Amino acid sequence: MNPGQLNRRLTFNRNEEVSDGAGGFEKSLVPIKTVWANVRSARAREFYQAAQSQVEITHVVTIRYDASINRTQVITFDGKQFEIQFVMEKEPKRFLELHVVERT
Repeated sequence: MNPGQLNRRLTFNRNEEVSDGAGGFEKSLVPIKTVWANVRSARAREFYQAAQSQVEITHVVTIRYDASINRTQVITFDGKQFEIQFVMEKEPKRFLELHVVERT
């Protein structure tokens, strides 16, 4: 992949329990890092292959390699939230391809 195609800014977040000020806790997304990425809708073939695995995929996100990225994180981009389903190395130690599903 050409690094110039990483043209969208997105944020990786983790779910964390934060004090609500009244002695309780509420779940909140806490930003971890912001990176440049390429975001595209999943193609019909990718969606079909994901369906065979019983996993829904709505988008494919490509970022520079980062060993700290994992499935427990949530991506926020353009006012939307995405759950990571798969993390795959696209080019060894160069790029990661994340198969994600949009939260509704």
